[in-house]
Amino acid sequence: MTASPLGSWLFVDASPFFGGHEVMLLRWIDELQAQAQVRPRVLARASSRLLDQAPQATRCEPFPAEGGLRAELQWLRRSVRALEPECVVVASGALGAHVPHVMMLRAMGLRVLLYVPLLGAFASMGYRLGAWKDRFVRWFYAKVPSGWVAITEAQADEFRAWARPSGPVFVLPNTIAPELEQAARMPVRARGPQEPLRALVLGRLDAHQKGLDLLLDHLAQSDPARYGGLHFSLVGDGPYHGDIEATVRTHPALAQHVQLQPWMSAHAALADCDVLLLCSRYEGVPLVMLEAMALGVPVVCSDLPGTQPYVPAGCRFAVGDIAAALAALQTLRPVERRRQLADAGRAGFEAQASGRAFSAHVQQLTRSVRARFNIPGAAAAMSEAPGIAGFQATRELSMLVTVYIPTKNRLALLQRAVASVLAQTHQDLEVIVADDGSTDGTLAWLEQLSTQDGRIRFFHHAQSLGAPAARNKAIRSARGEWVTGLDDDDSFMPERLALFLEHAARLDASGQRYSGLYATEVIESEKRSYTLDKPAVTEFGDLFRYNTIGNQIFARRQAYLDAGLFDESMPAWQDLDLFLRMVHKCGPAHLVPQATYRLADDDRSDRISKKKKPKLIDAYARICAKWPDAPATDKQRLYLQLLAPFYGFPLEWADVRRYFGQGVSLSAAVALFKNVVKRAQRHGRAAAA
Repeated sequence: MTASPLGSWLFVDASPFFGGHEVMLLRWIDELQAQAQVRPRVLARASSRLLDQAPQATRCEPFPAEGGLRAELQWLRRSVRALEPECVVVASGALGAHVPHVMMLRAMGLRVLLYVPLLGAFASMGYRLGAWKDRFVRWFYAKVPSGWVAITEAQADEFRAWARPSGPVFVLPNTIAPELEQAARMPVRARGPQEPLRALVLGRLDAHQKGLDLLLDHLAQSDPARYGGLHFSLVGDGPYHGDIEATVRTHPALAQHVQLQPWMSAHAALADCDVLLLCSRYEGVPLVMLEAMALGVPVVCSDLPGTQPYVPAGCRFAVGDIAAALAALQTLRPVERRRQLADAGRAGFEAQASGRAFSAHVQQLTRSVRARFNIPGAAAAMSEAPGIAGFQATRELSMLVTVYIPTKNRLALLQRAVASVLAQTHQDLEVIVADDGSTDGTLAWLEQLSTQDGRIRFFHHAQSLGAPAARNKAIRSARGEWVTGLDDDDSFMPERLALFLEHAARLDASGQRYSGLYATEVIESEKRSYTLDKPAVTEFGDLFRYNTIGNQIFARRQAYLDAGLFDESMPAWQDLDLFLRMVHKCGPAHLVPQATYRLADDDRSDRISKKKKPKLIDAYARICAKWPDAPATDKQRLYLQLLAPFYGFPLEWADVRRYFGQGVSLSAAVALFKNVVKRAQRHGRAAAA
């Protein structure tokens, strides 16, 4: 059987400028070419450095130098007709750029991804007529592209919240040049009592975006004694250069603390500083921040979606709060503090922005795009029909799965749970442990384990935020296309992930719409071990009658995000609440009939989810409020879940009043009567035992 030719992805950038976004575009193209899953092609201006630096084999005939926008669009239409790409990526330095190009491509029926470094609302970034531009995006333009590519999860979440796009928002984090990543780390110098701490401001000298006007105005109006131990080097060029010179001349005291230098390489500039300072009003993911982290230089920066995943909270300040920025700088005078931040920054870079991490991100993005738009990949062409051989090929295809495990002060149980994941027959996985305030040695164990196995990631909440918050943070940071959970007192059987992936491949091949997959559990307690029969398909209404999915679902990460993740305000039934939203939005859930999950059902005092009736009643009321149009019979059956023998609550008159408060009918009375009979039978068996 001959191999299917690679599909092409066309990258379009009509900008005459070359900046950080174009650098990232080149890295993306290089990585795609190396991975050989798609054939990247580049369409840009003839004079563009982007086209000059793109690999020769990827270059298309450039846009015409003359003729304006109309000639560009005609050339673009001709190019896509000749290439017939499976996907077009339009790289846009700003959200409002390239609008005609995107609209024309969509009118031609092409899949279009818009790759933008900044997805914040125009009004929040101080744009002229920002409110009107935001309305244009929210009401119209957010519905035009097939999908979007952001550079952080926080930016993607922000964009989903304010723009409400109709297509998915994928994420491709930034990285840096390989030569900088491989360069030796900068030495962390001790500064004497009379030596100033040297802060570097590096990049385009732009007043508004980079916040340089905020910095200079604050320094000019403040008593120099308040920043006497600091020296600021402003390195770069741009429209604000003359204003900086004029401000320094007007305020002679500033000349002792502010030095303006011409542009130089990031390596040279960072070699002469103690800390990088970013005062920006808005940013994507600043490349200079990643470069500083890679070279071991601490960073103090504005608190923005693009900086939050990389810089610790103590080194971030509210946008415009220069006094807080200066205070944060002063805390870095001790050399040990800077060494700690340098080590943490390098570790964070390795995990999130290194070349290895970027390669994994590109591979994951390619899979996610193809899966979302049902584009067959190279491996899918190995089988012309969905037979056994085809599913074996799918199983062998590398498919990253994220398993998240929330935990708190249960180290021995956690170690067993993690071991069961690492023992999976499907080994392309990552484990994210969400440590919600443990004080029993869990953190030290995770730190040691993560250095031994790169598939282990973790985060630690100094104060407990609750299991739903921990799960949500883990899902947001997941790199896998597929995500599932594991409670720390439960465990996986070795074939669990592989069986899920095989079943998902069958459903995808058949074109069925579904939200996720679930499996049979082996329920283990001190007295017995048993399984429960489950239906082959779970629809929305079924979940009111019984949570047939259980406590975990295997679903694409995007399905969790589309459903809104776990509701952190729910006092109980957080999983049932999420499953209702997922199934309602994304389609029914399907059963993998094999038992692949060991669920602990013993009554321990340290259980995360304790069976407290007031919490369940509150959860019941909240779910009913979320689905006001659900039939009364469904809400009554939901209340019967609360009265199930599993919980062991006594039936009280208040329960009867709540139950019939949804409506009185013969079927409702019969359902309640059956519940009472089951409870009596279980009580009788327990008494006999």
